[in-house]
Amino acid sequence: SSGLLSNILSYISENYGVINSLDEIAAAFGITKYYLCRIFKSSTGMPVFQYINTLKIQKACGMLFNTEKSITDISFECGFTSQMYFCRVFKQHLGMTPSRYRREARESNVRFMKI
Repeated sequence: SSGLLSNILSYISENYGVINSLDEIAAAFGITKYYLCRIFKSSTGMPVFQYINTLKIQKACGMLFNTEKSITDISFECGFTSQMYFCRVFKQHLGMTPSRYRREARESNVRFMKI
């Protein structure tokens, strides 16, 4: 099971920008999505999509800090289907909007992560 979980984590980290459903991940490993959710949460302490969103937000933070790309472009490049959803998830994770994060991170010259 720990080998399976590490394979699942690798798969997610390589594909998080294009994964749209739990069924996709489960099918890649020949397991049910219910089994996937159970082993994932018991091992990591978080649901699968919370983990996926954490990876997306980490990528977004790097892009906000290091590029001049628009928030819309960053949201799509990080695998979000809408800018509004991206902003909501971002604020849930970091307690601020992406534009405020960009401004504060650059002012302090620290790419801080409080996820």
